[in-house]
Amino acid sequence: MTSTLRALLVALALLGLACAGLDEPGMLGGSPDDSVGAKDEAIVGGSAFAGLPAVGALAYGASTFCTGTLITPTRVLTAAHCVEGARVSSMSFITGPSNRQIETSTRVVRAVPHPSYDSRRLVNDIAYLDLAAPVTGVEPIGVLPGMDSSWVGRDLLHVGYGASDGFRQTGGGIKRAVVMPINQVGGTQFAYGEDGKNTCNGDSGGPALYRTGSGEYLVAGVTSYGDRTCSSYGVNTRADVYLDFLGVPGGSPTPPTSPAPEPEPEPEPGPEPTPTPVAQTFRDSGSLSQGRAQFYDAIPVTPGTPFRAVLSGTGDGDLYVQWNTRPTSRSYACRVSVQACGVGAARSRAPLTSLLGGPGEGGLPNEA
Repeated sequence: MTSTLRALLVALALLGLACAGLDEPGMLGGSPDDSVGAKDEAIVGGSAFAGLPAVGALAYGASTFCTGTLITPTRVLTAAHCVEGARVSSMSFITGPSNRQIETSTRVVRAVPHPSYDSRRLVNDIAYLDLAAPVTGVEPIGVLPGMDSSWVGRDLLHVGYGASDGFRQTGGGIKRAVVMPINQVGGTQFAYGEDGKNTCNGDSGGPALYRTGSGEYLVAGVTSYGDRTCSSYGVNTRADVYLDFLGVPGGSPTPPTSPAPEPEPEPEPGPEPTPTPVAQTFRDSGSLSQGRAQFYDAIPVTPGTPFRAVLSGTGDGDLYVQWNTRPTSRSYACRVSVQACGVGAARSRAPLTSLLGGPGEGGLPNEA
């Protein structure tokens, strides 16, 4: 394809961006092969940036090729085209001002592009990387929970390690940032651009960050593609649309869950304490005809408490005591005919008593 035709297609693409809805921004009124740069994007018109350490670069050794953002202690948000066909076993996520001033380097163990990523139409251009370990001393950045057409005109901070000169494709490997407004919002993407500013090769996968009223930054988009010379426009994948895929909630990053502490072992059960006898007194009274018997209810005596039965009153009666069953004149544990009898420590809570009447009448106070 001639350079004249390329320029014409770029112009048509820009016209489509200005006039058409952004339902399918991957097309932008023309073929992505003709109107966009290749798989890498970088910051043009910005300046070196040492802030937001959660924004780092994807690298093979010290050679950076894309940008990414730490959104959990071990997960990095980036673009799908950055990891398509990548050598994950050799990849690392580095942080620091540049690829010559690396502050941390963490091995990548898994790269997951969105399952519906379309490299021809450049839609669903989003992915995440899982790291071998948390990045030391770096706090993750949260993901914006939502966006709509009312966001047109809002400024976003774009950060990346890409080229600073889109015509010469030079200046990559240094972390830079630039502020640009949103120009259009679609269902899964948004477009941006401003004269003299853009993202470029090497910025792909990097964040477009929204600053909240409290000063917190949230990832609004992921750099996807733009025009070939990084001089006209850029398109980001909206991060809020893919929260479920990314496995994060919208808003501030969720701190890592601390494991529940191990429960303290329960102490071995010791011997049952020996109950201290407590004096209890139960009284009952009544009258009984000669030769008749009267059964009384069980008496609730604490086990281990000595039991003593006392009979007083007029007449010639006998008081019988038995454990757990009704006593008779032939089956009893204790018999009181004159004053009192004792049966030692109670073996249960239920000694039972009965009174047998003699020639006169009998009265019954029970004491234990």
